[in-house]
Amino acid sequence: MRKLVLALAIGLLASAGGWGVQSAAAAAPGVKVVIVVGATQAVTASYRADGDAAAAVFAKYTSNIVKVYSPNATWAAVQAAAQGASVLVYLGHGSGYPNPYVSYLQPNADNGMGLNATAGNGDSDLKYYGENYMAQLNLAPNAVVILNHLCYASGDSEAGNGLPTLAVAETRVDGYASGFLRGNARAVIAEGLGSIAPYITALFSTHETIDQLWKSVPDFQNHVTSWGSTQNAGFTSEIDPDIANPQSDGEYYYRSMVSLPGLTTDEVVQGATTQVVSGATYHPITPARLLDTRSGVGLSGKLVANTPRTFQVTGRGGVPSNATGVTGNVTAVNETNGWAVFLGPNPIANPPTSTINFVKGEILANGLTVALGSAGTLSATYMSTAGATTDLVFDVTGYFTP
Repeated sequence: MRKLVLALAIGLLASAGGWGVQSAAAAAPGVKVVIVVGATQAVTASYRADGDAAAAVFAKYTSNIVKVYSPNATWAAVQAAAQGASVLVYLGHGSGYPNPYVSYLQPNADNGMGLNATAGNGDSDLKYYGENYMAQLNLAPNAVVILNHLCYASGDSEAGNGLPTLAVAETRVDGYASGFLRGNARAVIAEGLGSIAPYITALFSTHETIDQLWKSVPDFQNHVTSWGSTQNAGFTSEIDPDIANPQSDGEYYYRSMVSLPGLTTDEVVQGATTQVVSGATYHPITPARLLDTRSGVGLSGKLVANTPRTFQVTGRGGVPSNATGVTGNVTAVNETNGWAVFLGPNPIANPPTSTINFVKGEILANGLTVALGSAGTLSATYMSTAGATTDLVFDVTGYFTP
């Protein structure tokens, strides 16, 4: 038995002087959270109680909470609910790899959720949906997944099966995160035994990296082993065993995380952080391409890591000279390494936030609203390792005037 778990949210507000952009702080109550409780036989009731307890903490920060609980937690129900979620919590059975049952990975069954095969047929109507299904979740950009009470997800074995080697635990951690990352998550936290309430509180109330969050909760053991994920390029994996307090079978791998370096709590609950354009009138326009480094539009040649470059916005694509900000879509392509791009009014070599996060090989787009520089320009910084390069595309879709 396997027992153990886009852009800044912009709102346009009607006002006497026209349209303004809602601040990130005001947008936070709309952050979508999905809590899934799978089919876990006799312990399902306790997991539903844990899900309700997590929902009560989430309710302090957002009203957009969707619960999908056994006996109605089918894959169809979970997939529909997960669309656009910034935080996904799963409590239930875990089926990971390596395991004692088969000598090969089963991507349709391993590294995912144990859900109801059919709706309304009890808490023992169990079917495993693996990483190939998790890749279809279509979560929000920069989403975080929290797995609670699962076997395998944090590197552990099933109860009574003893302590795995560190190599096996690391393989399990990397593997269990894979499908969720393909489903748009940028961090997967596995907490095998403890409460997830501290994670929720820190996610909504702090301004720090997800790595700092993971290392600040009460269950942090300070026995961290980190490595570049072997299965998820550009991501960092971490494991934090409770060596001093093993379970009766010697097991102590109950905390792990796989995350994109530099991901922040603000980016999770507010989307990509941008400058707020206030007190302005918004004018939608036919989309126009103002930047394409592949063809020399706006800037020639790929962006080099940590070197800001500036391109003209006003006077092009229908954006007038008195525009104070724009809306648009930014796309990273042909990157030689993962991480992030910052787009803002001023050139910053080491931005504190990002506009879009990605891994190597992705062609990823993100919508944004951003203020313009004093000369009607925008500056882009590719945040990555020294020497890395990327192409960048920006299409304007509207502008603000005073």
